[in-house]
Amino acid sequence: MAVRAPERSWDLEDHVDSWVREGIVDEEQARRILEREAGPVVAPRRLSIAAELMTYLGVVLVVAGAGVVTNRVWGDIGIGGRISIGLVAAALGFLGGWVLLRVGEPGATRLAGFLWLCGTAGAAMATAVLADRLDHGRGWPTVLSAGAVVAAISLGLWRNRERPLQFASAVAGVVMVVAAALNGAGWAVHPVAAGSVVWVASLALAIGGATVLRPGIVALVLGQLGATLGALLITPDQPALGLTLGLVAGAAGLGYGVGRREPLVVVVGVLAFFSMTVRLLGLYLHGPAAALVSVLLGVALVAVALWRTWGRRARGH
Repeated sequence: MAVRAPERSWDLEDHVDSWVREGIVDEEQARRILEREAGPVVAPRRLSIAAELMTYLGVVLVVAGAGVVTNRVWGDIGIGGRISIGLVAAALGFLGGWVLLRVGEPGATRLAGFLWLCGTAGAAMATAVLADRLDHGRGWPTVLSAGAVVAAISLGLWRNRERPLQFASAVAGVVMVVAAALNGAGWAVHPVAAGSVVWVASLALAIGGATVLRPGIVALVLGQLGATLGALLITPDQPALGLTLGLVAGAAGLGYGVGRREPLVVVVGVLAFFSMTVRLLGLYLHGPAAALVSVLLGVALVAVALWRTWGRRARGH
């Protein structure tokens, strides 16, 4: 007689988190439990890919249509109407997200994250309208207030779970707060100092994505992009330092992506390394010499890779 596998609810992640808080298991054990259960258990698909895609497109069309109508009546509805529009958008986004989350299906969960992002945008819009009226158009208080709302809501929804849109919006909110605070304080940050801070913060974000932050792939990609941006900010004033930091970040991302079989990390690492290499050759080599060196280096790398692969196959590995 066939034995039916026991069914479990789809909130295992919540249960494991509670076990960690109660001291039943530690972080490493929790990670291993989630990895073990993620493989053999497949959630029944209630939402087809076509239905999910159509839902995304429908939400985008609704938002676009509402944006056009709002833009036409924006000057006539006053501050109360503008704030109300943002609050209604926030309420609909958050309520729709929570309803979809209760379905417990991967596609519905992704849609929930998208609706939460729309709700966060609505809350930020209402906050920005109110702050703009109170600060008399100075600018930075509006960005600071909206960024604080985005960061607070996104961090509350994210809580180190596999919610990529909420993680990305949390990072965006923190960046808005920092930029607005520096602007409000009147600090003129030198590009080298700004680039160095961005590079270090992005490196920390990437390391966190490789270790404890979730979703790790999003943290890694954002860290790679931020490190490249920081290096580009440094390069005009300190080309050697900027190019070195950019090449190190690109090579590290490329190596990690190849080692962990993460195609997206590999692509971003290749693009970052390529952009820095082009700037390096253009700065220190001119004319045909730059192209020749680039070609020779590329051929050498490919030859070494093929030689190592052939050697391993010859040894029976």
